[in-house]
Amino acid sequence: MLTRKIASVASVGVLAVLLVSPLTLGLAPTPGRSSDHGMSPPIVSVVRLAALTVTIGVAQAAPIVGAPVTFTATATGGTPPYGYAWDFDDGTIANIRAPSHAFEAAGTYNVSVTVNDAETSVVVQNRSVTVAPGPTGSSNGLGSTAYWIGGLVVLGVAALVVPILWHRPAPPSPPPGATGRARPAASPKGTTMTRPRPPPPRRP
Repeated sequence: MLTRKIASVASVGVLAVLLVSPLTLGLAPTPGRSSDHGMSPPIVSVVRLAALTVTIGVAQAAPIVGAPVTFTATATGGTPPYGYAWDFDDGTIANIRAPSHAFEAAGTYNVSVTVNDAETSVVVQNRSVTVAPGPTGSSNGLGSTAYWIGGLVVLGVAALVVPILWHRPAPPSPPPGATGRARPAASPKGTTMTRPRPPPPRRP
């Protein structure tokens, strides 16, 4: 007789039912009792398997924005092989055992992994991960770099434009020896000036 395995999920684990032939155990047929094969009925043996469990490991003790964080799911019990489904709580997912993920903003994320085995067992495990800002103090390293570059560009343009607008060149001075149109001298206050009359014409 072939050995068969029947597995079912229970709250305390997985029960495996094994049907074993007496010939496998080295037992002789019982006189006076017969079966389809001329021997005793098979012996039923129940084996309790360990329940499926999973733990989450994080390689980086203090994750920061923009830096990859490596997660590892360790599954035990159940019936291998296992399947993995990650949710990083920021709209991204992964389906491998040990993914790496970089968070784009500082904050606390509830990372979860769902593990299923070859039977019907499914386990969900969660872990809270706090991501700190990068060294620049910004929640986004790329955004901080762009901010500083933009600031430097603005300062450079201002340094070129402001002197042109506020420091206009003075009008050129006349060359040496050149004189402009002389203005008539003003008469002293309280005095009058008379223009001399021309002499009368001479008669022939």
